[in-house]
Formats: sequence, C-alpha cells, structure tokens
Amino acid sequence: MAHFLVTFGHPDRVGWVRHLKPHLDWILAQVESGCLLASGPTVGTVPRGGALIFRTEDLRSLQDILDADPFFIEGLVADVMILEWDPIFGAFQPDSSGLTYTDLLETFT
Repeated sequence: MAHFLVTFGHPDRVGWVRHLKPHLDWILAQVESGCLLASGPTVGTVPRGGALIFRTEDLRSLQDILDADPFFIEGLVADVMILEWDPIFGAFQPDSSGLTYTDLLETFT
C-alpha cells in the first residue's frame, strides 16, 4: 500500500458552503473504508484549504477516490498537490516502507 499527501485550496466560498455537507459525508465514508487516515482544514491559508493523508494501492486508486469527492466533482478545488509519501517516523511508521534511521544515514551520507 502507498501513502499519499493531498492538499488543495477552495477559492469559491459560496460553492464550498453549498457542498460542504456532501464533502464531509464523503470524508467520513473514506475514513470508514480505511483509505483516509487523516483529514482537516489548513489553518490560515487563503484561499481556505485542506490536507488529507490517504493509504491506497496506487496513484490510480487514489485518483478514483478523489474523483468521487463532491468538491472535485463540482470543480471547487484549486492548486491540487498529490505527493507519494513514506511515513518512516511517527504515528504512521508501522505502514512505512521499512526504511530505518540507519538506512537513511547510509543512503544519504
């Protein structure tokens, strides 16, 4: 399984408010399915933004999931950034590639 960080902005406040409930329902469904590990608004960003951490089979699977988000369907996101991520340290470490502190030092020094 791969991990992905997804960030985006919401430049249309009226559309954001109109579609917030369907988006939040979609968020909760993704959490229940186990593919969305964390989600929430970014603080102090203009326009309003969000950040999500997903665990999926691959980028194509992630794109299929995002394509079902009401905010994406309604064209209410901008500046989408998707990065594959290896959670080597911290709360998500059990799902990492298995690289260790020593591996990183040996690889990059």
